[in-house]
Amino acid sequence: LMLMPGMADQGFQWLLLPAYITVFVDFLGYSATVVVLPYISMEQNATAFEVMSATSGVFYAGQMIGSMFMGYVSDSIGRKPVVLLSLIGCCISYAWCIFTKDIYELMAARLLGGIMGGTLPVVQAMVLDVVKDTAKRAECLSRVNASFGMAFAVGPALATIVESSFGMRAVFVVTALATCLCAVFAAYLLRETLEVPEKKADLGETGTGSLPVVVYIAALAMFSTAYAFAALTSALPLFYVPLFNWTARQLGTVAMVFGVSMAVHNIFFTKRIIHSLGPALSSIVASVLTGTAVALSAVFPSRIAHLLGMFGPFALGWALQLPALSQLIAQTLSVNRRGAAMGVLVGALSLGRAISPFTT
Repeated sequence: LMLMPGMADQGFQWLLLPAYITVFVDFLGYSATVVVLPYISMEQNATAFEVMSATSGVFYAGQMIGSMFMGYVSDSIGRKPVVLLSLIGCCISYAWCIFTKDIYELMAARLLGGIMGGTLPVVQAMVLDVVKDTAKRAECLSRVNASFGMAFAVGPALATIVESSFGMRAVFVVTALATCLCAVFAAYLLRETLEVPEKKADLGETGTGSLPVVVYIAALAMFSTAYAFAALTSALPLFYVPLFNWTARQLGTVAMVFGVSMAVHNIFFTKRIIHSLGPALSSIVASVLTGTAVALSAVFPSRIAHLLGMFGPFALGWALQLPALSQLIAQTLSVNRRGAAMGVLVGALSLGRAISPFTT
């Protein structure tokens, strides 16, 4: 699915394939564990606030910091070392979750996972390093988004199978092993995309001066979309599970279908929309779509309305926003600031997802 027909002759597609797989495995771990985390938290007599913190709040707070730091550092030392560091840190976080004894230790382990979960902005920077043509760049950025969309589809299904056979904690064992194996895979097959001469020339400039204003405008748009995303998805474990009496398996199925729909939108529609409307207008359309889905869920708090909103306009808007904003930033971005700019963008995404469950 990542390499659609007609694209196999493009060398950069094969160069980026290990990067796509890395993003997939990284988010596979998150999407699998988020299915069981609410139930593990409630077993430890956690309050609603603590359940939200353990499930997503502290993870995204850590990811906000980690994404900006990882992106910034990747402009100096290269993309591959940062990706490897991120995967190793996530593996340690999942392993720690296996042995946590109370809700606060669980939140500390999740915080570590968020801080180390910096593969997304670095892989986006890799796309900008390798792909110069704007049309192909939008396509490759959509594939990055599709990678973690597919992870959200496969992760819940994997968690459901593992949980039903071996228990909830076994999900952390599987995700830790998968992330560790991905680190080994990346060490051997992931190529460095930041050229050595480029690194040497830019070391003195990396981190100095301000990023273009468009980066911060894009970050604000990404924050608002992520805020809406978290507002809708946080309703699943906290409100819709008791309202509809959903089990962990049913919750996982909903998340799986959402991931599939998001991946389908990315593979077949995102590239075409950005090509037709341009990145700026595409971002506005994405914001309208996600806002419409949230309003639909609030006005009609039924199972059908919620699911239709999630799988239709919400999944398309969420799939469209990040590639559109990344493409918008790339048009005005200097060579030595790619990682830092993508870090700010993903940091804004993480901030929106971190604070939304607690304010909505």
